[in-house]
Amino acid sequence: MRLAIDCRPASPGSRLRRALVTLLLALSGSAAALLPSGGVLRAHAGATLEPHHFTLAMLDGRTVSDESFRGKWLVIYFGYTSCPDVCPTTLTSIGKALDALGALAEQVQPLFITIDLVRDKPRVMSAYLRGFDPRIIGLYGTPDQLEDTKKQFHVHDEFHRLDNGSYGVDHTGFIYLLGPAGEFAKLDTIGTHIDRRLAGELRKRLE
Repeated sequence: MRLAIDCRPASPGSRLRRALVTLLLALSGSAAALLPSGGVLRAHAGATLEPHHFTLAMLDGRTVSDESFRGKWLVIYFGYTSCPDVCPTTLTSIGKALDALGALAEQVQPLFITIDLVRDKPRVMSAYLRGFDPRIIGLYGTPDQLEDTKKQFHVHDEFHRLDNGSYGVDHTGFIYLLGPAGEFAKLDTIGTHIDRRLAGELRKRLE
């Protein structure tokens, strides 16, 4: 199972690879989550992870937090607009899942949080997200806000130079599902049939 958006061959023994091994444990049934140090936060099987908080900005500059979306099921995905394939595929799948839910989708709010603050300015993100479902809200923040958010969600990334002088980003690729009260509900991997899995998971909780 591939657990990262890999924009280049990962270097042997990299911190990201070790982090992904830890995240694999989170999917094994014993609720585990990454810590920034690469350690594991363990809890007994069936336990929920700690709440996930964030304070970021919408693309119009308004400050929002996780509390701004209380009453909605949150579908959260971290990525960046220059991602060549997996990020756009995942965002497209999220839109398809919303379509499959019909009227139930009114209870869901998808969020796309950029991890590339240098290139992903609000104007760039707005243009990028116009290619996907209009219900997806883009969020960005200051470097400190983003780092705090990544710690809350145990997101790891590595920036690397490309031959053309630009850079790519390897990052953990998961879809986070938070409940209406902000509680952690589900961590899902990217991969095949994302839209079906996500729609099915949400439908079980919304009907």
